[in-house]
Amino acid sequence: MREGGDTTDRVQPTLPVADLSTNPDGTQSAKYKLYWKNLIPIAIFYALPVVQLVFAHQEIFHDNGDEDVCYYNFLCANPLGVLSSFNNFFSNVGYIFLGVLFLFITRREERTYTEKYKDTEQKLGLPRYFGIFYAIGIALIMEGIHSACYHVCPSHGNFQFDTSYMYIMAGLCMLKLYQGRHSDITSSAHVSYTCLALVIFVTVIGVRFETVWFWVIFTILHIVVTLVLSAKIYYVHGISCDVLGESLEGVLECSRPKYPARIFLLAVGILINLGFALYGAIEQPKKFASHLLFTFLTNTLWYTVYYIIMKCRSGERILPKSPRTIVFLVLNAVWVPALYFFVQGLAQWEKTPAESREGNRDCLLFDFYDDHDVWHFLSACGLFFTFMTLLTLDDDVDYNKPRDEIPAF
Repeated sequence: MREGGDTTDRVQPTLPVADLSTNPDGTQSAKYKLYWKNLIPIAIFYALPVVQLVFAHQEIFHDNGDEDVCYYNFLCANPLGVLSSFNNFFSNVGYIFLGVLFLFITRREERTYTEKYKDTEQKLGLPRYFGIFYAIGIALIMEGIHSACYHVCPSHGNFQFDTSYMYIMAGLCMLKLYQGRHSDITSSAHVSYTCLALVIFVTVIGVRFETVWFWVIFTILHIVVTLVLSAKIYYVHGISCDVLGESLEGVLECSRPKYPARIFLLAVGILINLGFALYGAIEQPKKFASHLLFTFLTNTLWYTVYYIIMKCRSGERILPKSPRTIVFLVLNAVWVPALYFFVQGLAQWEKTPAESREGNRDCLLFDFYDDHDVWHFLSACGLFFTFMTLLTLDDDVDYNKPRDEIPAF
């Protein structure tokens, strides 16, 4: 995080975006371009062993005839060449296609923004740097590639390949929401990706060593991280109480919330995370990776809701000033049927192969695709509409509202 400047100003109730976007545009643009530039080599180096491993498992499946190696929906596994379930492999094409489409749309938005401000020094709307959006598009493409690789031979040993980029996309979405109004103090690419790598590392540990001690340590870590991040969001990375500990009056002053609306919304987020933490500690679900992923996705959803509520409370109006944002918000309803198909559980690697086959079902669509394939198609659309919502969410202030009149929250 950037530490320069007078942090005490950041706790003023009327802190404008202009105070948190003072760095030169060229410097900031270069900083955020590193998000997609760094993600490309990460994606390449991560993908190579993934492809090698899953096809090695597929060869074992074919050579030994051991159907317990890969967890397919055997009642709707349509083979093609070396692929035993080509339908589960091919249905990931939606992620790749819509990821490429999102990159083209982002490029068009960037060109429009650049043309608008090419010959003017006036600072209107939020500072727009598109590096994180490009990274989101690349992550969506890689989600399709890694999900396809996972479905070459789904198993307990390679489940993280199917979810790694979901963590990355969720993290990038939260970063993008934060970056729009705090461009000077948002984490750099290497810090963000290091944190996301640690999350994936914890996921691997959790899948492999789900012991009581692991859940105790993870629960404590989850609560601490939640409280620290909530404090940073509340105080806008500023030092909120430099007099803390010097006197009783200082302690009492620090205890009085300066931003009641913000603290209420953050308190709800803290309660959500406490709920996930306690559920994990008590129930210790077998699918740790899914538990952590749902925690991430719920936090992303809540932070988006928080952002929209704070926009409205600050006098910004999505309707009628941002009609395309409303359209994309409505289209996010595709997540409802998508989640329905996701929970069908046609093949479950956390069970024995025999128990997993009990959930197998016949094809649902065109006598070729099963319920999980439909999840792939619908979730790809859901992710695309979510990203388009983020891309257009601040249309109502872009190009028409001075930055010193736009609040940071």
